[in-house]
Amino acid sequence: MASLDAAALMVVNENWLPFEHLYEQALIDRLTQSGRSFLKGLRYSLSDDQPLASVVLLDTQPLPIALYIVPPEAAEHYDAALDSLIAESRLEAWVWRAGGEAMPEIPAA
Repeated sequence: MASLDAAALMVVNENWLPFEHLYEQALIDRLTQSGRSFLKGLRYSLSDDQPLASVVLLDTQPLPIALYIVPPEAAEHYDAALDSLIAESRLEAWVWRAGGEAMPEIPAA
């Protein structure tokens, strides 16, 4: 006898890559259409008000670059948490303040 204990839904794009919001979908679509190599960050048990790199570009030199999206509804403390995360990381950072500005140029491969 088959039984189901739990089920979950995840929003994904046409390439089965998960995304949190439409801004992240736009970024992922642009990266996949241009053939970029990247790792997708997954939130799992992190709350929505904690910053997380949407993706990390792997095809940049000399180091990978973490791409962050600040959603329009982000609370005031989000920026301070993001600044702290970027300062502690050894990776370069690219930040898009979505909703308030157009997507910045993606770093070159």
